[in-house]
This record gives sequence, structure tokens and C-alpha cells, in this order.
Amino acid sequence: MMKTRALIALASSALLLAPAAAANAEEPEAGPYLQTADEALAEDLTLIAAAQGWTYAEALAQHEATEAIGELAVQVAAAYPDAFVGSALSTEPGGAPTLYIKGTAAPAINALAASAEVAVNIADGQPYSFVELEARNDKLHAELIGMGYDTLMTAVDITSGTVEADIETTEELSSSRTAVRAALSEEFDEGVELNFTDSLEAGLEYAFGGAKVGGGTSCTSGWTVITPGGTQGVTTAGHCDGITRILEDGSGWHAMDYRSQHRGRWGDVEWHTVPGNSTPARFYANANTRRTTTSTEPASGLTTGESICVYGRTTNQRDCSALLLRPSLTCTIDGVSTARMVQMNKRVTTGGDSGGGWSHGNRAYGSHVGYCAGDSVFTPVAYFPNALGVSVRTA
Repeated sequence: MMKTRALIALASSALLLAPAAAANAEEPEAGPYLQTADEALAEDLTLIAAAQGWTYAEALAQHEATEAIGELAVQVAAAYPDAFVGSALSTEPGGAPTLYIKGTAAPAINALAASAEVAVNIADGQPYSFVELEARNDKLHAELIGMGYDTLMTAVDITSGTVEADIETTEELSSSRTAVRAALSEEFDEGVELNFTDSLEAGLEYAFGGAKVGGGTSCTSGWTVITPGGTQGVTTAGHCDGITRILEDGSGWHAMDYRSQHRGRWGDVEWHTVPGNSTPARFYANANTRRTTTSTEPASGLTTGESICVYGRTTNQRDCSALLLRPSLTCTIDGVSTARMVQMNKRVTTGGDSGGGWSHGNRAYGSHVGYCAGDSVFTPVAYFPNALGVSVRTA
């Protein structure tokens, strides 16, 4: 689809740009301080501890549990996709996390859990795998759209094995659970929770106006990316239409060329190239510090209850207070549906933060979209290859 090319600024707060000729130079990079991996983790754990009312040691213990269960979940999901449901952390920092399994856990799954770095609870006997839950989520959302509802949310809850729907009511459409259930397919007689609300509290978080952008859409750049053929670029949110240039702190404006956009099955994201400039594996953790992107979070590693941080140009601060609530959410706002987003447990972002990176330490998690059912939502970087044919650059 062709896009209107207004002269609109993409905020520089999440991207380091370096002239191509200087990219391989040996002198230190210009720009804000580049944190070490230890400094990056320490900063995030300090912010998490303060937000959750924990000690630093408790935040570290929860981080270690997160890493252990995430690694186990990725292994099980790859080897046993028909059985894997998901994983969740204990509410007690450092407590045993839980691995959810459809049916009876195979001996090999029990063996993998026993070899994890922390004690793991196995909650087998679940009714659906994660793949099945996502399929149910997709079908339920489509059926509700077919009934005429155009502002709603459906999401996978791996801890209960259900799909939850929050539906904005209208005068013309029923808000009776009984009537809606009767109109749904028979398979949704169980395993579905329907909630009706006067307002879904959902929206995209671009911004308008301001001297820097000349009255157009303002968003935050997210991650530096690369195609299989080696073309480099940078991402932002897919709904940030008309982006043509990026402002690098201390350097000025750089032209950007639009490459492609996706809003739908694989989230809300787009990417651009920056002619004449390299896009190294760096990101801004806050206004004054940068980090090297060393890894990306697999979709199966997303763990309910884990802390993930975000930095956007408008809030202009790093926030690590939100916890992952649901690993897969579909949100429809005024008839536009965006699927497979991650839902956090609160809203910690605002207009202009769209496209900004969600991260922890040096790991890339996602690209910010907006809010749905009152909570911040983002597109996992794991889906960038599906959505755009690009992957996040790592070093």
C-alpha cells in the first residue's frame, strides 16, 4: 500500500546512527555513554526492585528464575509444540516458576525441568497447547468482529488455559453474555471469558504537532534490523505513517526511506533504511546511555510475570515497573485488528512512545504499539521476520 510522504520526524531517542565511513573506525563512538552488560543489568534490576518494593537481591533472584524458566520454555516449545502451553513466574521473588503443559507431561519434559537452574513446578493436565490457544483466540476474535463489534480485545491466558474477551458495548449490539455465547461456535461453550465494558481504553501512542516534527506524526525509533541479504535499517510502529527522517542527538536530521509495514497478524511494525548511515546493534536505554543489543527474546520465552523495561521519547525515562500479563493479545480499535501483541499489567507509556523498544538488560523484547484494555502492548521482535522479513541486529 502506498504511503503519503509528509516531512515527519522519527524521534532519535532509541537509535544510534553513525556515518557509514566511520562505522569501522577504531576511535571511540560518539554519543551518550555506552553501558557494559553488567551496568545494563544492574540498572534494570535497581529500577525493578524500586518499582516492586523488593531488595536488589530479590530482584536478582527473580531475574535468575526468569532466565531459567525462559530457557526451559524455549527448549520444551521447540521439542514438544503440541504439549507446550507457557510459563509463569512466582509472585514471590525467586520462587519456583511454573511450566504449563497440555495433558500429562512426558518423562523427557520432566527431565528437562529437573535439569533447570532453579526448581520448577510443572502444571500439566492443561486443556490446550499454546498453539491451540492462539488459534482459539484468532477464531473468537473473528467471530466477535463478525457480530459487528469493532472495538474489543481477546487474549490468551496460559495460567487458566482460557481466552478472555473484553468487548466495548454499543446501543445496537447486545451486551448480554448469554446472547453472545449463544451466537458463538459451540467450541466456545467453555474455556472463554466474556467481559463487556462501556470503554475499552485502547489507543495508539503516536503524537501530533510540535516544532521538531512540523505538525506531523511523532514516534520513537525502535531496533536496528537487517535483512537476510544484508540491508540494514531501523524499525518503528506500523501506524506511524509518513516517516521520512530521523533526528540523531547531537548530529541533526538524517533522511529515511520507507521499506515496508505490517499491521495485522504479526503485530504493528514497519522499517526504514537510512541512506549513507550504518545502523549498529545499539539502542538507547534512556536519554543519556546506550546499550549494545546482544540477544532477542524468543516468543516461547515470554514468561507471565516477568519484568520488561521500555524507553520512549515522550516519557523520556526508562520504566521497568510493568510485568508481562498475557503473551498473546489481539486488539481491534475502530475496526483495525492487530494480533500477537504482548500485554503488560499496566500502562507506562504515552503519545509519541509508539515504536520504542521494550528490553531487559541487553536483550530486545519488542516494539511499542500503544495500549489496549488500559495496559501497554508491544509487538515481539520474534515476529519481525514474519511481519517484515527482517531481524533485530545483535552483536
